[in-house]
Amino acid sequence: MLLVVFKVLLTLPVAWALAWPLVHPSVAGGIFSELEALGSIGAWILTLVFLIAVFFYCRDLQRSLTLVKPPSRVASPRSVWLMFLLPYNFIEDFFIVAHVARSLRREARHNKALG
Repeated sequence: MLLVVFKVLLTLPVAWALAWPLVHPSVAGGIFSELEALGSIGAWILTLVFLIAVFFYCRDLQRSLTLVKPPSRVASPRSVWLMFLLPYNFIEDFFIVAHVARSLRREARHNKALG
């Protein structure tokens, strides 16, 4: 529970930074000017390509965790899909990758193919 509170607290400044251009539209630059340069269709295509890439990344991480025996797992294979929760994902991504790495290290102790 404490870890969840910690993650949420870390997410607050990220959320504020993401909202900054909306709160202060007079500030020049930022991602909105980049997206404006692409136009509506270009921005949608870029967003779709990004989400597809994240989907495949999450799918691969989930498959990796699924191959790890449950006693060696640090996190549930389904937890990788938290990467889609904005702005929480900016913090959660680091924890997900760390959990996958720790799970693989723990599995390598028992699985000689990983050593």
